[in-house]
Amino acid sequence: MLLTTLRLCRGQILVTATLLIALGVGFTIDGASVSAFIRDHRVTDCVPTEPFCDSLNAQVQQRYATFGQLLPYLGLLSAAVGAFWGAPLLSREYETGTAKLAWTQSVPRRSWMVAKVATLGGLVVVGGAALGLMVSGWLSVFAGFTVAGVAPDLSFLAVRGPAPAGWWLFGFAVGVAAGAVVRRTLGAIVITFAVVIVALALSNLFIAALAEPQLTVAAGLPLTDAVPPESAITSYTWIDRAGNQVTEEQLGSMTPNSCRPQDELAFQQCLYDLGYRAEVGYVTSGTRWRIELIRLGFLVGASVILLVGATWRVERAPA
Repeated sequence: MLLTTLRLCRGQILVTATLLIALGVGFTIDGASVSAFIRDHRVTDCVPTEPFCDSLNAQVQQRYATFGQLLPYLGLLSAAVGAFWGAPLLSREYETGTAKLAWTQSVPRRSWMVAKVATLGGLVVVGGAALGLMVSGWLSVFAGFTVAGVAPDLSFLAVRGPAPAGWWLFGFAVGVAAGAVVRRTLGAIVITFAVVIVALALSNLFIAALAEPQLTVAAGLPLTDAVPPESAITSYTWIDRAGNQVTEEQLGSMTPNSCRPQDELAFQQCLYDLGYRAEVGYVTSGTRWRIELIRLGFLVGASVILLVGATWRVERAPA
């Protein structure tokens, strides 16, 4: 049963493995390059350019964009896994009629279903975990710089750490359940994409609801010094000497041209020199881990319910 399942799904396995290997090679090469670049310029915090000296942070942000712009799209891989791993698992059997043939054999339907789900579900979890390790490893190169996704920032939680394993499993379970209900591959694929994408969007709202920020006024720069260690800065706004909030449009009209360098950190320092201060919103590391555990638990629990429901449906389907 194991070898048969692997043989029938060899196309999905090959494509997914190739994609993960390509991402792994890309992340490794780019991470090594950026790490060497940071090491060479860390001491002076300056990258020589003609006729000026660019700050290291600005140059690192530019190198981050190489793969950083791909991170939002990697979250959609869970929908693709569900559509092309999970959705055809049962719907294809129904469409070709092979399900009836399999169910007339000596192997009970439950055993037949469990073997398929356990084999492919296990591979899906391994693939998702591998993606999370790759992304986390690449992001760790940028530790200490102000780029999205680097701890303690809350961006891209769906594609780093253990989260991708949960999302991939959830996508797979949605696909299997959709195939068990609609029994048509195309319909199951469409439903899977829709459900997983909606779940990803709702997950972002869930994070925003749980991560209600605490506020503090940063006495100086960098802003991370104003919050407890390992806390994530979620937002910041500028206030004047009287404590009144100032919008970016107002800042643009109230500050001199010399206070608008391209480097964000230099711009912030210029504003501090003029008497402005940043009111920082942040969430603690405990809150961040609570969000991660709640979401991962929900994904695993929902996946189990969907897979059990699909198995129940198969057991009661007419022969």
